[in-house]
Amino acid sequence: MNNSQRLAKKELKNARHKLEIFMYFVCIIVGLLIITGSFTTFLSLIGFSYIEVISLIVVSPIVIFISFYFWYGSVKAYSIRVSEKNFPEIYLKSLEYADKLGLKKVPAVYIEQHNGVLNAFAAAVFGKRYAGLHAELVDIAYMENKDFNPIYFVLAHEFAHIYYKHVTFWHNLMVFPSRLIPIIGSAHSRAREYSCDRVAQLLTDSDGIYEMMVFTVGRHLYKYIDVDDYLKTTKMERGIWTRIINMLVSHPITQKRIAALIDPEKKSGSLF
Repeated sequence: MNNSQRLAKKELKNARHKLEIFMYFVCIIVGLLIITGSFTTFLSLIGFSYIEVISLIVVSPIVIFISFYFWYGSVKAYSIRVSEKNFPEIYLKSLEYADKLGLKKVPAVYIEQHNGVLNAFAAAVFGKRYAGLHAELVDIAYMENKDFNPIYFVLAHEFAHIYYKHVTFWHNLMVFPSRLIPIIGSAHSRAREYSCDRVAQLLTDSDGIYEMMVFTVGRHLYKYIDVDDYLKTTKMERGIWTRIINMLVSHPITQKRIAALIDPEKKSGSLF
């Protein structure tokens, strides 16, 4: 694929998890039920009074709005923005991915150390969308293995969140109340992660397997993993508790995520 070739909208639409939009509307409906009081009895049973529900309705938009800007201020205060002179390889990839996705503005990319935690994120404030990479992850490219592939795949994944508007204020406001209900909100989040993994594959021409291994065994050992053996052993270790954990977390557990990445038919990953 030519670096300047833009991905077709149909291709990006097909990359989206088949249940992501459905789960988004489920979250909205659940939120509306909470707001209208239809879930008041249920919420009371799990410890929420009517006053607390009303307070949640009033306070949630304010809290989300402030948290967005507080987070943005914190990122700018403690990180380094990727540029032509600081981490130019990553900067050029941000230009490439923004162009391939047809983004009107190139999202800023920030790097900040997080005391050993390997992670990345995408976020937004009004009029600006940006991505962050933990320095411990970027070490893989510049210090550990001189391997840029994991960084590029993760960056592509975060840009996909921006493309699908997962990071916007309104998107998060609409799904915020559903986070009170176990499984529903997390299922929507897992669907979003599968969608962005698939877009990352399109942007990088990589299957993303070793990139995901980074988050399992860390930046030192990921290249030593035999993926076939890993998948074989995880099949033997599946059980009810593994399923329960997967249902409760915001990101698919690694074995399900990799199974989706290597699926030759590129089907949507398993949510449950």
